[in-house]
Amino acid sequence: MLKTLLRLNMKAYFFSMFSMGGKKAGAGKKILLGIIFAYAITAFMFSFGALFYSIITPFYEEGVGWLYFALFAAIVFVLCVVTTIFVAGSQLFEAKDNERLLALPIKPATILISRLAVLLIIEYAFSLFFSIPAVAIWIYHGYATAIGGVYFAIAFLLLPLIALSVSLILAWLLSLATARMRNKNVFTLVLSLAFLIGYFGFASKLQNYLGMLMEKGEELAAAFQKAMPPFYYMGTAIAGGSLGSLAIFALWCIAPFALCIWLLSINYIKLLTRKPGTRGKAYVAKEHAVSTPLWALTKKELRYFWSKPMVILNTSIGSVFMIIAAIYLIYQKDALFGQIYPIMNYLGGGITFPLLLAVALAFLATTNNLSASLISLEGKYLWLAKSLPVSAKTILDSKLLTHMLTTAIPVFIASSLLATLATSISEIALIFILPLSFTLFMGIFGLALNLTYPKLEWLNEIIVVKQGLSAMIAIFGGMGLAAGLALLYIYVLAIPLMVFLYIITAAFVVASVLCYGWLVRQGAAKFESL
Repeated sequence: MLKTLLRLNMKAYFFSMFSMGGKKAGAGKKILLGIIFAYAITAFMFSFGALFYSIITPFYEEGVGWLYFALFAAIVFVLCVVTTIFVAGSQLFEAKDNERLLALPIKPATILISRLAVLLIIEYAFSLFFSIPAVAIWIYHGYATAIGGVYFAIAFLLLPLIALSVSLILAWLLSLATARMRNKNVFTLVLSLAFLIGYFGFASKLQNYLGMLMEKGEELAAAFQKAMPPFYYMGTAIAGGSLGSLAIFALWCIAPFALCIWLLSINYIKLLTRKPGTRGKAYVAKEHAVSTPLWALTKKELRYFWSKPMVILNTSIGSVFMIIAAIYLIYQKDALFGQIYPIMNYLGGGITFPLLLAVALAFLATTNNLSASLISLEGKYLWLAKSLPVSAKTILDSKLLTHMLTTAIPVFIASSLLATLATSISEIALIFILPLSFTLFMGIFGLALNLTYPKLEWLNEIIVVKQGLSAMIAIFGGMGLAAGLALLYIYVLAIPLMVFLYIITAAFVVASVLCYGWLVRQGAAKFESL
């Protein structure tokens, strides 16, 4: 039975990953999806490979080569925990098929282990993306040994166990803590943002931390040994070929994982069948305001959006960071200008700090791809939207308006803050109209993509917003477009930057008008046929 459940869970996961509009994706779409995944994974591995490349030689020369693998383990551990804590909660404690599975003659422990196995497989795949560049650089520099390679392979199998253990305990505690909360989604969103801000804050200061490690390697290595013993023993096992350290590391991984499974298995029925209540809200009779069909549908979209923290984090996190970045830039403008000034000189005249801020804000807007998921998020209830006595154009307009409200308003706020750094009317205008025109284009383009590549069969919203083909094309395509325009200006064109930015702003407006024309005609017809 365990094997059957595991096969069904993995089949459902991969079907939802490679399905389009409720049907299995064809070969062409699979190839396109594979290319996008390959690009994302390559960029991911390259960025961390650059980090590992910069630290391996100093660590080995200082005699703390084990710290290279300890730091690798710490990074994998933290990112695995952050990326699986909320997924673990939704899969284990709040899955929609819990009651149906419990009605079958299946032991709760079997259900639990089958779902844990899927999470563990995903964590192994995630860990592999870090392991390949770390091992490749280790071998390239000539520090690798045969016994070290064997121990690394064993450590690779063990490391996700401790990460998953911590994720499960935190997810369990979070589930208990929020069971009776009326504003559970707000709490989850705030907690998720705190994780992300902490991660990006650490990443922004990573070079400083690495510099401290170079200067005080042995001192900080000793502190690392006391604070994170599992990773210390993993590092000494691989770098020093210590079998004893490997055994201790294995104990650190296996014991918590076994204890976690035992605790969850003996409480799993209670966890799945509990029906926590919340304090009721007294009904107050009041007259509801009459809304137009467009605004009523938009409010429905916004209510759904705000009720899904994971959707917010994966489709609109740029809205948060662009405001944070604008405030940070205002307070740190002198220091940042000193760092950027040499680059401005290298690129040539006509490039000013406010113009670069307009470009940066437009680039941040590309990280929002909500419109590329709004049709897919209807899922199996799409028929409800289609049965309403409103036109397909009105439904599509409401989804576009939802994207604009969640992105254009933060863009306007950030632009208002950054406009205080501009020195001319032309710069102020560009700080507003460039990112807003890009936001409008990406909103319409993303909705058109989602009409073309809908994903209506999914297990949870995470699959849509993270693995949907339209969502991936929108975010990577937007970033690629921004990067391509930058390269075009730097290496091909010889015109002032302000002129170039006004030209592409006008191009975005024209492209938005043309794309919207397709959306309300062919797109509306396509929506009716879904």
